[in-house]
Amino acid sequence: MKSSRELIGEFHRLAATEPNYTGDKTSLYMKLDHIAEELGKITLQTYNQVCQSYREIRRDDLKELDIKLWKVLEAYISRYISDDPSSVKLLDVATGSGRDLIYATQLGYQVFGADNSSGFIRILSDLQELDLIPKGCCVQCDMRALPFDDATFDVVRHNASLLHLPLIAKGFSTDLAVSESNRVLKPGGLLYVYVKAGDSLELVDTGEGLGERVFQFFSHKTLDELFSRNGFTIIYASDDIELRNQETIEWITVIAQKD
Repeated sequence: MKSSRELIGEFHRLAATEPNYTGDKTSLYMKLDHIAEELGKITLQTYNQVCQSYREIRRDDLKELDIKLWKVLEAYISRYISDDPSSVKLLDVATGSGRDLIYATQLGYQVFGADNSSGFIRILSDLQELDLIPKGCCVQCDMRALPFDDATFDVVRHNASLLHLPLIAKGFSTDLAVSESNRVLKPGGLLYVYVKAGDSLELVDTGEGLGERVFQFFSHKTLDELFSRNGFTIIYASDDIELRNQETIEWITVIAQKD
C-alpha cells in the first residue's frame, strides 16, 4: 500500500494534467477519486488508532473561538429555522469524540451524530450511557453516504470534517459529502462548514501527537464554487484565527442555505 505522501504526490501530478484534457474529464476525475479513496482509508485507520488521544486533546470544553462560532450558528438557526431549539433537528457530521454533540444537547437541539471511525463510535456510545447525549443519536457511516431519508434535518454541521476529503469535481469526494448534506436537509436548511484556509492538498502534522494527517485546504473561491454547484447559497462567511501550540491556524467558516 502506498503511503499518504506518495498518494498525495500522485494526486498532484494527475491534477496538473487537467488543463490538457479536452471534452469529458470523467476518466481523470475517476483516477483522482481512486487516490482519494486510498487516502480516506489511511485517514480512517489513523483516527481509529488515535481516537482516545484525540478525545484527551480536544476534551469536552469548547474554546473561545468554538463558542463564538456556535453563537453565530445559533443566531442563524434562530433567524432562518426556528427560535425554539427543541424543534430543530441538527446533524453533526464526523462528530469525532462528541464534544459538539454535548454542547448542542445542552443548547436544547435535537442532536444526531455521524462518524466513520469505529473508535469514535465507541466513545460516543460511552457518552450516551452517561446521558451526555441522547441514546441512539449516533450512527457509523461515511459522510458521502448518509443513512438518513431526504429532508430529515434543519441543520447539518461539518466542523473540520470536509478538510479530510480531496477536492476534485462535482460528483466526487468533497462534492459528494456536500451533495449528501443537501439531500438530507429540509428546504431552506442550513449547512455549517469549518475548514482550514489555503489552496492545496497536503500531509500535515499538527504537533499534537496525532501524527501526519491528510488535509484539503480551501479558499473562499473554492468554497463558493463547491456550494454553488451542489445547491447552496452562502449567507455567512468569515476568516478566523486559532492559536494552538504556539501556532497560528487560519480557518474559514461558512454557513450556506439549501436552495
